[in-house]
Amino acid sequence: MEIILPIIITWLISPIALFIITHLSKSKQKFPASITGAIGDTVFLPIFNAVSVYYGIIENINNNLLILFCGLLGMVVFSGIYLVYRKNRKDRDDWMKNKKGDFNFAGWYHFIYVILQSLFIFISLVYFYDKTLIWISLAGYLLTTPSVRYLIKKI
Repeated sequence: MEIILPIIITWLISPIALFIITHLSKSKQKFPASITGAIGDTVFLPIFNAVSVYYGIIENINNNLLILFCGLLGMVVFSGIYLVYRKNRKDRDDWMKNKKGDFNFAGWYHFIYVILQSLFIFISLVYFYDKTLIWISLAGYLLTTPSVRYLIKKI
């Protein structure tokens, strides 16, 4: 149950919630609209979260507020970069934006999820930098993102 519960929670607050939100919205494009949503958010992030919980991330956060602070700092920096990047993309049928190009409800929901998930990732990497399963699941997720696939093609 220690591994299954984080997977179910991640599915509920990310891919399942985003699927429902986008299918109830007026956006032409629906979640999952990419390999990141279909595989990254549905397979690799739930595995990452489950492995982090299994290794004891919750106990470690409760016992060391300095690491929580460092995670919060990393989260703020990453989230700011991500917000600027997403808001400036020129996709015509982006499921996270309305016709004017502003975030719709799904976009803001996803942004808040990204903030919380990035906090969990940063703290997990600080504590479990030596755990192979952490890196495999994170690498699997990153390889589904367009930015990383673009960089790989350029190399």
